[in-house]
Amino acid sequence: LFRSTAYGTTATMAGNADAKFGTSYSFDGDGDYVDIEAKLIPASAGFSISAWVNIQDYNVARTVIGQYVGGQAGRFALLTEINTGKLYVFNGATVVKSPNAVGRDGWHHIAITRSGNTYTMYIDESSVGTGTSATNIYQGVNTRIGISDTINPFNGTIDEVAIYSRALSAEEVADHFRRGTADRKSVV
Repeated sequence: LFRSTAYGTTATMAGNADAKFGTSYSFDGDGDYVDIEAKLIPASAGFSISAWVNIQDYNVARTVIGQYVGGQAGRFALLTEINTGKLYVFNGATVVKSPNAVGRDGWHHIAITRSGNTYTMYIDESSVGTGTSATNIYQGVNTRIGISDTINPFNGTIDEVAIYSRALSAEEVADHFRRGTADRKSVV
């Protein structure tokens, strides 16, 4: 599910569910999550987050990944909006939101990049929105997959989470998507 060498941290977690690739981690929407045990989303530097998601419902907001403590300035989450299923980035306020829902019809590739104060969101390789925020991301809590603080638990499956210490280009995001839609045996 997760591999990173950013900021000197290496983590690998084996999953437990049918996945986009091999196995992934399944969340039941009842508060389970993965604590990375490091703060991998930087306060102010550029970064990118990429993942494959298979969302089951939008009954409540559903967090894919976050560094979030309620009420804390700069709390960060990448999550779906309640009832609409639109993907959005929250960093003390909504920074960017997709115009349409992330489908509940199988696997979708999502990505967010930050370069300077500009965030760009991608769904299935297409840029779906940009927004700006000069707010530093809170560094007092570990990066978590599948929950924001103790709220907004994910319901579905998450696979191939990647966090980069720079903003990926649109072509690099598209490459992640294409590799996930191609026969994996042909990918070098």
